[in-house]
Amino acid sequence: MKLGPSWPQRYTPCLGTQQSTWRWQPPGQSKPSAAMSSGALKPVLGLCNMQKTIALLAVMTLNLMLEHHENHAAAIENDKKALPSLLKLTTSEDEQMQEVALKTLNQLALGTDWHRHRIIQESFTSGNILPKVLSSQPKNLQVISNAACLVANLATNAEDQISLHQCVDCLCRMLQTHAEHTEVLTHVSRGIANFAMFHHNTDKLVSNLQDIISVALRSAIVAVQYQGLRAIFYLLSTSPDQTITALMREGAADVLRGVSTIPGIMGAMQAAITKNAPQRVKPW
Repeated sequence: MKLGPSWPQRYTPCLGTQQSTWRWQPPGQSKPSAAMSSGALKPVLGLCNMQKTIALLAVMTLNLMLEHHENHAAAIENDKKALPSLLKLTTSEDEQMQEVALKTLNQLALGTDWHRHRIIQESFTSGNILPKVLSSQPKNLQVISNAACLVANLATNAEDQISLHQCVDCLCRMLQTHAEHTEVLTHVSRGIANFAMFHHNTDKLVSNLQDIISVALRSAIVAVQYQGLRAIFYLLSTSPDQTITALMREGAADVLRGVSTIPGIMGAMQAAITKNAPQRVKPW
């Protein structure tokens, strides 16, 4: 069964408390693209290493540039070390800087598989930065939310699952540590569902299936319920015996309840079944 657009795999983080700042747009829709192509990237990146206020404004400016997908290649495929600079800023002592840097990386993560691959590999070769950010305990919860959103977006890359394996552990732990935070939990559950698409992660996720059921599938947040069901369906595909055994201990009723109540699922199942078990046939 293919779950449709109601269960998104990638999207941008919410804007947190800085909404009025984020929504500013320079006059003329083409200016961010023109600025990038005319060589603005190098000076903007240089300003990222200045004192706090200037550096923060520089990263905000870069974030605005990257709202235009045609600028992604210029940011990633350049010799100005844009990715290392952004990833370094995700571990800044300034939590607002961390928040903005992670949101900017999320812009890039919404691009191509190659762009996501570059982010993942740069994080891995720079000391596996992403698991460290996920495991941090900032006062600004938006840092963790944006980090979880980024990892969930990156988790769709099939060829990078080995490099992301520590992030799977982090998200599974966050099911418990951030179960009360709606925005974070929504990203965490989406990341787990995306990781569940790949057999590399099956054993880890099946061993955490009870948390997926109790926290995600039984959540009062509809979007989290849907992601919990996505995860279980993928696990049933990649490891049916292990998953069924775990569900028989606890959770089977929750899965069946989800199947029967979430719009569209019963119809999709009936359509798939009737392809092999038609309603009308000729006599033998």
